[in-house]
Amino acid sequence: MLSSTSTPISPPVTPKTFLRDSSALLEEDDQVLQLPPAALSSHHTTPPPTDLRRKSNARRYSRAMSTADKDAITFRDPFAVEGNFYLATPTNRSKSTPQRSPSPSTRGSFTMDIFEDLIGAKNGNSELSRKRRNSNMEEQMTESSVTQSQPVFNTASILNTERHVKKSKTDAAAAYDKVDITMTDQEAFQDSDWIPDMSVFDQLPSVRVVWKGSPLAIDHMPYYELLHPGEVNIASTLRLTPEQYLKCRRSLVLAAQEFDKLHIAFRKSDAQKCVRIDVNKTSTLWSVFSRLGSVVLEQRQKLCNKTSILDRILSLNLDNKISNNNNKFINFNLITSSGSSAQQNKERILVLTPLKDAEPYLDRYFELLDRTTYPNHLISLAFLVSDSSDDTIASLEFHVNRIQSRSTWSSSPRFDSIRIFKKDFEFNLQNTERHKYEMQPLRRSIMARSRNWLLSAALTPDISWVAWIDVDVVEYPKTIFHDLMRANVDVIVPNCLLNRDDNEFWAYDKNNWQETDQSWKIQQNLDPDFVLLEGYYEFPTYRYLMVDMPTEVGLNYKVPLDGVGATFTLVKAHVHREGAIFPPFTYQHQVETEGFAKIAKSMGFSVYGLPGYIIYHVQNH
Repeated sequence: MLSSTSTPISPPVTPKTFLRDSSALLEEDDQVLQLPPAALSSHHTTPPPTDLRRKSNARRYSRAMSTADKDAITFRDPFAVEGNFYLATPTNRSKSTPQRSPSPSTRGSFTMDIFEDLIGAKNGNSELSRKRRNSNMEEQMTESSVTQSQPVFNTASILNTERHVKKSKTDAAAAYDKVDITMTDQEAFQDSDWIPDMSVFDQLPSVRVVWKGSPLAIDHMPYYELLHPGEVNIASTLRLTPEQYLKCRRSLVLAAQEFDKLHIAFRKSDAQKCVRIDVNKTSTLWSVFSRLGSVVLEQRQKLCNKTSILDRILSLNLDNKISNNNNKFINFNLITSSGSSAQQNKERILVLTPLKDAEPYLDRYFELLDRTTYPNHLISLAFLVSDSSDDTIASLEFHVNRIQSRSTWSSSPRFDSIRIFKKDFEFNLQNTERHKYEMQPLRRSIMARSRNWLLSAALTPDISWVAWIDVDVVEYPKTIFHDLMRANVDVIVPNCLLNRDDNEFWAYDKNNWQETDQSWKIQQNLDPDFVLLEGYYEFPTYRYLMVDMPTEVGLNYKVPLDGVGATFTLVKAHVHREGAIFPPFTYQHQVETEGFAKIAKSMGFSVYGLPGYIIYHVQNH
């Protein structure tokens, strides 16, 4: 970033006329052009008469150079070496000498008085002249290397009349320079709700920024380590140093915070007056921030339903996410399911749970999910409520509001999103008939339809993993997502037992199994539409159930399976995307979850179980 003492960057212009001896024509008030050392020769003190003008500046000075007479026109070189200069031929033109515009770092041409209170306090008088403020700026910054508090934004200056504009320009520039990016956001913002939420870059890791010129290499520059990985591409593409980008971000947030207090929309034109970079770069930053989040109310309705930059950068989203990216480009090649490095790669999990009369189990369900070690901001939840006769939806809404109203920086942050869907199938069974053998094919077919509806409605392009979790699972390790991902297979299930008061080992999920020679043999003579069911004495299947396998084999010991249940099943999202669904029809003598496993294996995907990894299901029927 240019300092207040930076030299102008416009190119010097050499007059067309001949050079004369400097000692003869130099007067006391004349401005001189001094050359850089590279232009000097050890054999003479005056440079050769070379025309250094650029074509873009030729028209600017053509009239001034057209005639040669008595008045000297001189130009100062930004790379001056004392004692060496050019002098032009005198001219009889009476118009003012062409002046190059001062450096943007001193004239404050892109800023207004937005930090008047701070500058006034620092200088002792808010009415100091522009020249005095600029001259003192560097000295004040040197005296205080660490800013004790960030600048206070004064919106009154933005809303002032035109006569205050000139004074305003310098004040905002000075305050922008005084933004201390070494302070953490927690130290800089008194109101924690205004701390920028960097997780929005994890949700949208590839924000596309277009700018003229090649990207700037910034990985070696100061403050690079303070950038989030998602911000590096933005700063580099806009050719902003890390210091410039961080100051812009801090300044825009501070400014928008003050605008919000006055219930005034923070517009792009306001943002351009708050930072000291090119206005077009500021506009691009404003647009980028606008794409990074969504507009939803906090409980205290701080944002007043206004779409602004801070709505986006803070990502104050509850359960419904409003997307303005209808034409967004999605590259599925970048959506990976990488096993043990999933969290490092910011891979997102979608937890899916079909519900029916589930109100009694929701407290424990959310308690277990909320304590997992996988970051909440990388987890989305979706529910499909079907044919419920209790207050399942009301209870869901209570838990959603309780969790999603948390601050982004709380010890237990909110989930990325929670969505509730409703679809009735007009299928109701008494609890006494729910697990009867003859009812299972129809019941499981309805459950398959429910899962497919939920999957098709909730699976978004950014999801890497899909976790199917029963609402009445009452105990599992908090590291379960990391543990199952570590297996790095397409479909993985733990071993689900029944949670009994006497702590006896009792199998629950018998849908996790391996085919045996005997089970294959009995299927050869079955009707193609006959559905095989596990755990019923009416028709033994002779399969090897995972609940019957040894459990003292370690948490990471995995075995191939031919059928799976869905008490807790982790699936790589591409398995579903490529067409593996829960068949409501008979597929290889199976329906629903076991049919899903058969389809996945037919498509070449790997299906495994962890017999030593124990979770527990409630004893509800």
